[in-house]
Amino acid sequence: EATGPFWQDARRWQDRWEAIGPLGEGRHGSTHLARRADGSDPTPRFLKVLKAQHQHKPQMRRQLAREAAALHALRHPRIPRLVESNAHRHAEVRDHELYLVADHVAGPRLDQAVGRLDQAVGAGHPLGLEAALALADGLLDVVGHCHERDRVHRDIRPENVILRGGDPADPVLVDFDLAMKRHGATQ
Repeated sequence: EATGPFWQDARRWQDRWEAIGPLGEGRHGSTHLARRADGSDPTPRFLKVLKAQHQHKPQMRRQLAREAAALHALRHPRIPRLVESNAHRHAEVRDHELYLVADHVAGPRLDQAVGRLDQAVGAGHPLGLEAALALADGLLDVVGHCHERDRVHRDIRPENVILRGGDPADPVLVDFDLAMKRHGATQ
């Protein structure tokens, strides 16, 4: 159920947030560093907005709503905390430009920190054994947390892991837009 202070009825993200810098661009949405438009909280946050061409597609709107719901349900130190979203209004196609705001996690993505096998030498560096074990332990912790709550991320890959502060021992799992309840689980 969509209740709580994080569910807002704002029709547009600009009514409540100010973008202060781009973070990235995906196939379906764009992400920005943002802060409250009214100046009540200067803390930089992560803002995700569906691209204009996807704002009226029910499947894309449900996907963002699923991501917001997952962030709300899966409170954990290795998952960004949902700050605010209007995605509970995903069925109101004409009235609401959907967005979600979560805590911003500063640090490189795992693929940026260690490089990729298909990239040229020097693009990153491999992790040492202790760092790799600490990374695996942190990821197992967060994945276990998700599974205990009958959620499956469905898109765990280096691009969706942020090393908070560049520390391999502090991985944060992001991008829950494909996350789903496990088969047979109740809401």
